[in-house]
Amino acid sequence: MESSRWLWIVLILLGIVLWRRGSGYGGPQVTVQELKALLERPSAEAAAAVLIDVREPEEFAAGHVPGARNIPLSEVARRSAELPAGATVFVICQVGGRSAVACQMLAGRLPGARVVNVEGGTSAWQAAGFPLER
Repeated sequence: MESSRWLWIVLILLGIVLWRRGSGYGGPQVTVQELKALLERPSAEAAAAVLIDVREPEEFAAGHVPGARNIPLSEVARRSAELPAGATVFVICQVGGRSAVACQMLAGRLPGARVVNVEGGTSAWQAAGFPLER
């Protein structure tokens, strides 16, 4: 009985640590407000940026950030060559989990690229009152 109690305590503490760490992606991240400002600003950085949405096609069709390309998470590794070398690649999903996984995959496959996770995903974009494209 005592060992199962300790197991529950360890699991709860582990859950708290993981929750506080956020998405788990240790690379660069931006908020939806920062992404929107970058996409609206005429600059070389914005021109070289690529935004990919790693949700499934039906989720993407229901509403996505304007200008995003759909590359589902299950296809990211296979389709990574479609992304321009040396670009800044912003990765978004619904809330940030799938995009964090995609960022980890892409970081090792795109030499010279900057891979950036969008915190909060499309849900945060929509909650901020920003428009979705259908």
